[in-house]
Amino acid sequence: MDLVREGLIAPTEALRRLEGIDLERAGVATLRGEATPLATAISASPGVASGHIALDSETAWRMAEDGEPVILVRREPSTDDIAGFNAAAGILTMVGGRTAHAAVVARQLGKACLVGCKSLEIDENNRRIMLAGREFNEGDWLSIDGESGEISSGRAEIVIERPEAELAELKRWFEQADKRDQIPAIGGAAP
Repeated sequence: MDLVREGLIAPTEALRRLEGIDLERAGVATLRGEATPLATAISASPGVASGHIALDSETAWRMAEDGEPVILVRREPSTDDIAGFNAAAGILTMVGGRTAHAAVVARQLGKACLVGCKSLEIDENNRRIMLAGREFNEGDWLSIDGESGEISSGRAEIVIERPEAELAELKRWFEQADKRDQIPAIGGAAP
């Protein structure tokens, strides 16, 4: 849009460049509400998520099938965890970096993901975690922010802020392009 405003390209070229982009998903998701920030980790995949803690893929699927959002919490995900990644709204790991398996898969799936959380301990036998000195049981709520790397306790509301003015302008461009395409040719020549 800036290129059009600066006169560098025409609106029709801007529309061509937007082909294949789902404008209904345009927006920035943020967390708001009751979640209390506790710790940080490495931002591996953008986005935000708030959900129940699940410590394995099977539990993540079971919770998701009940219509509940899930944060899959793993020490270091393996290829067996792909089902849990699909079920989860977000992923949090103890180890890893931006190029870790969890990070790459989460980005491909469009899931918020934080890795390398140094203040996270997982007790799979007792189905709980310790995060920044606080104990959470599987099923408790966590919220993660893939932009800031922040991990919060509690359930946060996910708010999507959409660029309404820009989307309205794009809609006008689409409508103008459609009208031009519908102009009948005079004398058989294209307009």
